[in-house]
Amino acid sequence: SLFTILHRTNTMKTYYPVAYLFYCLSLASAFHIIQPPLSTAKSVTSGGRRFSSFLPSYGSQSDNNSIASPSSAGLATKSADEIKDEIRNLAKNTDNGLNAPETVQQQIESCVEQLEQLFETKAAATTSLVSDPKLDGSWKLVYTTNGGSSAGKLGPFVGEVEQLICLSADDKEDYYINYVRVGGSAVEGALSATWDVLDEKTWQVNFQTLVFKLFGIKLLEKDLEAKGIWRKTYLDDDFRILHASGVTKDDDGAEKKENVYILSK
Repeated sequence: SLFTILHRTNTMKTYYPVAYLFYCLSLASAFHIIQPPLSTAKSVTSGGRRFSSFLPSYGSQSDNNSIASPSSAGLATKSADEIKDEIRNLAKNTDNGLNAPETVQQQIESCVEQLEQLFETKAAATTSLVSDPKLDGSWKLVYTTNGGSSAGKLGPFVGEVEQLICLSADDKEDYYINYVRVGGSAVEGALSATWDVLDEKTWQVNFQTLVFKLFGIKLLEKDLEAKGIWRKTYLDDDFRILHASGVTKDDDGAEKKENVYILSK
């Protein structure tokens, strides 16, 4: 997470006043002093390429894109869209999962297992979890079991989390940027990274830079050498599920615990 990396690079000690300023701005946002812009579309320019993310359109699902719910064996089956909608509804008002009751956590875990099983039986043969073009673009965090800044937590407040993935069309290196924003774009942390493909489901993520901005003005930029492991288990046009281990600087002392991340376009 952003703040894990800051602590491990001793950046928090040097930039504590900046962190305190971010906290104060988070407090202002919580009392609606800073209002985020309302938008149904977002464009991001990075590396000379421009990306746009729009609200997805939903069509009908075929009968093949369904799975029986473990909790309702023998009853009507659920389509992938039904399971995804259930996850979205369960995750509402949980602050990206940070304040999800145990019962909600268990229900979402069950839904994740259903989607993962559906992917293995219906889509794994035709969809690459590590290189499919569906990965490209802007993704918003729906839910995670991570309890830190990767879930958007800044002090006692929770911001929005966006992940921008860029699959290069030429020989340039693919990369992604993970954003945490409080008060719209008033306060923004951006963590950029590349990745190496380890197998058909797994990336080794190589974190490169951490940037903090206040009202669009860069206050901090820090080079990084941390790494992480992403195990991907579900991907379609507008929904992703991955399991990520903790960020580490090298293989020694690696955090083995995995957290689930659910993202949507």
